Amino acid sequence: MFSRKTVDETLATNLRTSLISLIKDPTNAEIFGIYSHTGYVGPKDGETNTAFESTRDKIVTSNLSTIKEIKDLVAEIAA
Repeated sequence: MFSRKTVDETLATNLRTSLISLIKDPTNAEIFGIYSHTGYVGPKDGETNTAFESTRDKIVTSNLSTIKEIKDLVAEIAA
């Protein structure tokens, strides 16, 4: 994770590219195997980091809303 206040598009791309290279390298399997990382989800070809992050933010926000609704229903049932 990084802050958009301190990381521009070029640096974000470079950080992601470096991480992808590290994960792909079989000699690093022991490092990333701990976390069960076998790949990296990132921007699609031609997609900017900002657009990718915006899409992810919308997904997270939607999921949190759904989770809240479920938690409220469970709390209602448990009451």
